[in-house]
Amino acid sequence: MSHFFSTTLYSSIRSHAQRTPHEVAVINESSVISYKLFALHIDRVAHQIAARNIPAGSRVAVAVGWGYLHWLVTIALMRLGLLSASASMADLQTLRADVVIADHDLDYPQGRVIQAEASWAETNAPLLLPLNEPQHDPHAPARIVLSSGTTGVPKLAVFTVDEMARRARADVIAYKLGPSSRMLSVMGIVTVGGFALPQATWTAGGSVVLIGLHKDQPLPHLLRHGPNTIFISPTQLEAVVKTLPRDFVPTHQLDIYVAGSALPRHMSRQTRLRPSQSLWIVYGSTEMGTVTLAPAVIAEHQPGLTGFVIPPAQVQIVDESGSPLPPGEAGEVRIRTEGVVTEYLDDAATSALCFRDGWFYPGDVGVLGAQGELHIQGRLRDVMNFGGVKISPEVIDLALLQLPGVVEVATFMANDDSGNQSVCAAVVAGKDFDEASLVRHAAASFAALPPLRVIKVDRLPRNEMGKVLRRELPGLGTP
Repeated sequence: MSHFFSTTLYSSIRSHAQRTPHEVAVINESSVISYKLFALHIDRVAHQIAARNIPAGSRVAVAVGWGYLHWLVTIALMRLGLLSASASMADLQTLRADVVIADHDLDYPQGRVIQAEASWAETNAPLLLPLNEPQHDPHAPARIVLSSGTTGVPKLAVFTVDEMARRARADVIAYKLGPSSRMLSVMGIVTVGGFALPQATWTAGGSVVLIGLHKDQPLPHLLRHGPNTIFISPTQLEAVVKTLPRDFVPTHQLDIYVAGSALPRHMSRQTRLRPSQSLWIVYGSTEMGTVTLAPAVIAEHQPGLTGFVIPPAQVQIVDESGSPLPPGEAGEVRIRTEGVVTEYLDDAATSALCFRDGWFYPGDVGVLGAQGELHIQGRLRDVMNFGGVKISPEVIDLALLQLPGVVEVATFMANDDSGNQSVCAAVVAGKDFDEASLVRHAAASFAALPPLRVIKVDRLPRNEMGKVLRRELPGLGTP
């Protein structure tokens, strides 16, 4: 499959447009766009942007609401060698953008605003002269993706041209993408899944479905457009499954990949009973991409299992000195693979901490089995210490999730009425929930754990990837 891979995403799209011009590249709500037309639209948008004379080295934020135009602007910026990021309005300050390209009125005194218009891609415009194509330095920064930011301000992970190409190659292999693939990433382009999976699909010559979730019947609405691969967060999957009609029957094979946070057991079962038996759990991150995959039916019976390490990824569990630990022992996770970013913009200290000696340290505590199976036990910074006994809140969460009536749970420390720290569990409760049973189970399972305080909530705070925002949990425990 090596002929699929080119230096840039645009060069791959242009190659497909030359070799298979009538194959489908994009499926929108109201149109199907061939590779030939897709490449032409990118060319026209690139000309529009080039005419605005954005200086080399600028950080360009794309804040365009229409998904197709957003992608055209993004790929055009890559073609022109300009560093870009997809951003919500709240992200602009974090990005320190010099230029913002938006399709709506925007007040941004910190930089220049360029108004994007759908007419940029009109194909009945006069023929264009060839652009002066830049030489793409493989080590030049090309794309900024904001990390999930579960504990504070998101970090700015920066991909070079070469790292983007390597990430695309790794994703094509991991997700078995090819010309027959129809990829739908329900996560938005501001997330790494919403960016990387479409990029890999176009690299492989497949089709990308750019359709948002429908309010009433999201899955039947999406399936009308024929996706055979869906990338989705647990929160989004729950919204999809809950609204399925009683008589719903899938019309074709569907591979569903769930990433961003743990998939509750009840959601795993409901999904496999109705939309698809082919349900997969993904472990990875903005910085490193996909590291492990596991069939949900296996992960359901092994709490904490994230999956089996997918080549070319390599995973080690190390102690505090950085020495590798044998299989079965818990320690800090470190990873190296294709397409890993090597720095955060504007944050040299965190870069030095997370990227060391060719390895990425995501800050997870985990156990690696003899067969390459990875169990994640939580985050290093979240580990709670009770009289010298260290317990990860995620380990407690996994134990409590096994109880009847516990739909979701997140354990955390918060001040009690006396101002002392206590252990709390925020619980989304189902009909069979029994608070006393949960407290007894926690005490029996973790002898060092102080008495648990239960706080019932309607939902847990989560980010766009579905990860629990643990920094917001202590507010739930405030009297």
